Amino acid sequence: MKKILTSLIVIATIVSVAPFMAFARTDEIHISTGQLVVGMSSEITIVVRETGTRALVQGAEVVMDGCGINTRRTTNAKGEAVFNVVPTETGKVKITATIQGMRPTGTEIPVVPDKSPPPLDLDPLVPVTNQPSLTVVGRTRSGTEVYVGRVKAVVDEKGNFKATVQLSEGDNHIVVKSSTQYASTTKEFLVTLDTRAPSVIIENDFGKEDYVDVKTITVKGRVDPGSKVTINGVEATVVNDFFICQIPVSPGKNTLTIVATDQVGNKTTIEKEILVYTMKNIKITIGSTIGYVDGKETTLDAPPVLVGGRTMVPLRFIGEVFGAEVSFDSTTKQIFIHYEQKSIVLTIGSNQATIDGKVVTLDVPAQIVGGRTMVPVRFIADAFEANTSYDSATKTVTITKKILP
Repeated sequence: MKKILTSLIVIATIVSVAPFMAFARTDEIHISTGQLVVGMSSEITIVVRETGTRALVQGAEVVMDGCGINTRRTTNAKGEAVFNVVPTETGKVKITATIQGMRPTGTEIPVVPDKSPPPLDLDPLVPVTNQPSLTVVGRTRSGTEVYVGRVKAVVDEKGNFKATVQLSEGDNHIVVKSSTQYASTTKEFLVTLDTRAPSVIIENDFGKEDYVDVKTITVKGRVDPGSKVTINGVEATVVNDFFICQIPVSPGKNTLTIVATDQVGNKTTIEKEILVYTMKNIKITIGSTIGYVDGKETTLDAPPVLVGGRTMVPLRFIGEVFGAEVSFDSTTKQIFIHYEQKSIVLTIGSNQATIDGKVVTLDVPAQIVGGRTMVPVRFIADAFEANTSYDSATKTVTITKKILP
């Protein structure tokens, strides 16, 4: 008896982003399908039946091959083989179904180009920057052409792209366009290039302000709104365009480094020199060898005396307290004093002295008392630019002077 082979019927259903249904058939095959689109993920359900009885066939091997697809599945109890595919090129995908004891069958499914506008997604971009170049990163459909302004982007096989464009100072209107031969998608954005350093105005007049025995100073000023200000690393309080900051200082020269940083990172740096003085205070009493320097008791090598109604004080003691260098020439009986940038010369017994070469007249000449050189307190105070006061009740002389350590 002659053996008869049963034919198969293949019915294919495609589920995609844009679903559609069409029917294709050959002499032995019936297909319920839709077009495949390049680059679009689609779910395909292929149903295998016997011809004539249309009974579902379990265990049939179904193969899809072509347009970048090469995969196979075995039908289940419902006669179904389910595929998820993404074709990479146009053409036709060949479908074959085979099972032992039955005649193999097959069909073809067309793959068409994607004519829809390509997607275009951009990573977040800053609206304002101080960098002259801007890198734009995004995603689109693989195979598309992307331009960022006039710069062609590099697009990889997954549709990721990036391009770097140069910015001009001020507002930059940038257009990003992703195109295929069928459609395009455009996005536009505005980026401002700001490379100008923030303006800073210091309201303190450090040259005129007098800082004596202080541990902190308050710095005030103006800055562009939105900026951050630090002074020697201490962050200032900024309200709108006004800033204020309290800075620790030490006796002597202090350098203030003021740094203003705007919202995009532009910086302005200003340095100011601050002089912090200490007040030197000397108290001595007529006829007493006990004196006080800055409140601390000390012993004088000779007591102050009154000569002709003028207070005479021991020169070496006063000079050393103020940091002056004092020397004596026994041959000429001249006294030489070097203090800061000043040069002072006195002569024992003479009421004339010189300060930086200029002759000045003393009320009472310098003289030796008890083996010690005594000079008029008024003269030496004026030469050192110090202030003096006298308490007649206690016969106490007070000498004060700002000293820069």
